[in-house]
Amino acid sequence: MSIKYLLFVGIFLGIARHVYAVDLTLKPGETSDDTIDATIRRIREKCILAKDYYFLRRLAEAQTKSIAATTGGIWRRHLLSSCVLLLRLEWNKRNKSTVIKNRNKQAKNEYIIRGHKVNAKRGDSQEPLPHEDFCFQSNSVVLATGTTDLPNRLGTTGENLPYVVHSLKPFEQMITKKEIASDSDPVVVVGAGLSAADAILMALENNISVAHVFRVSPNDSSLVFKKLPLSMYHEYHRVYSLMKGKEVNDLYKPYSRHQVEELQKDNKVLIKCLKNSYNISTLNTSLAVVLIGAKPNLAFLPQEGKYLGTIVNQSIDSKHNPIQVDPFSYEAIKEPGMYAMGPLMGDNFVRFAIGGSLGITNHLIMKAQGK
Repeated sequence: MSIKYLLFVGIFLGIARHVYAVDLTLKPGETSDDTIDATIRRIREKCILAKDYYFLRRLAEAQTKSIAATTGGIWRRHLLSSCVLLLRLEWNKRNKSTVIKNRNKQAKNEYIIRGHKVNAKRGDSQEPLPHEDFCFQSNSVVLATGTTDLPNRLGTTGENLPYVVHSLKPFEQMITKKEIASDSDPVVVVGAGLSAADAILMALENNISVAHVFRVSPNDSSLVFKKLPLSMYHEYHRVYSLMKGKEVNDLYKPYSRHQVEELQKDNKVLIKCLKNSYNISTLNTSLAVVLIGAKPNLAFLPQEGKYLGTIVNQSIDSKHNPIQVDPFSYEAIKEPGMYAMGPLMGDNFVRFAIGGSLGITNHLIMKAQGK
C-alpha cells in the first residue's frame, strides 16, 4: 500500500470526522479539553472579547472537572442542574405575574413564581388575549428583564399626541410601512443616549432628515459615548461626531443645550435654548421620537423590587438606583438566592463585557457543591 494512498485516506477520514463531528457542548459526559475549547468558542461568538479567553478557559475547566456530567452537555448541565429560573415575566392588569418566597420552611424550593404566558396578539382585535397560567418553584431566580418597560416622559404639553412615540419599535414600523420616508418632514429625536443614537442611525440609513434635540453639551462628560471603545462601537461614535459637529451630514441637525417646551397638534415642536430662555424655535416634524431613558417594570416582585436597590424604597433605575448585587456572583445583597444581570444592576454594555451570566452560573455551581 503506497504512502500516497495512506495519506489520502488519512486526509479523507479527517475531513469526514470534521464534517460529521458532534457538537461537544451538547454531548453528555464530555469534559475534555476539546469540549472546553468548543464552549469558549461558543461564548466568544456572543461578542465576548478575545482577552477574556483565559478567564473563560479557567471557568470552563473548573466547571467540567467538578460536576458529574449526567444530564446533558456542558450548557444544559450548568444551567439546568442548578435550578435557575431565568424569566422574562409578562405582566398586565388582568393577571399579575409574581415572584414570592415560599413560606413553607420545609419546602425544597425557596421561590414560587406564578404568572401566565400571553399568546400572540390578534391584530387590531380588542378581544382579551387567551393566556396559559404557570407556576414554578425554584431555589434561585435570575432577573434579566432589562429596563425598557416604562419609558421616561418629558412631562410637557402634547406628549400624548399621535405623532409622539417613546420607543424605537413604532418608528421602525412606520419606516417599514413607508409612512415616513425621505420626502417627509424631519423626525425630531429627543435624547442623548444609545436609544436616541439608534433612532438617528435608523433615520439616516433610510435618508430621513433628523432634528436632534438634547439638553447637554456634546462635550458633557456624562455622555455615554465617551465610555464606548471606538473599535467596537464605531456607529455610535459616528453619531457622537455628528453631535459635536466634527462630521457633517445634510440630513442631520443637532440642537444641543435645548429642551422641548411644547408638542403642538399641527405637528410642530417648540424647543427652548437653555442658554437663552427667550430663544424658542419651532420644528415641523413627521414624528417626534422621545428616547430619554426608561425604567423596568418589576411589578411581579414584592414592593416592585424597591427593597433591592442601592437606595432603599426607591424605584429601580439602571443609572441612579440599580439592584445592589455582589460584584462577583451577581447575587442580590438584600435577597439571597435572587440574582440580577444587565441594566437592572447597572451593566448597560453587556455586548462587550463578560456580563453577569457567567458569574451567576459559576456561583450557582459552587453553591450546588456546598462551597
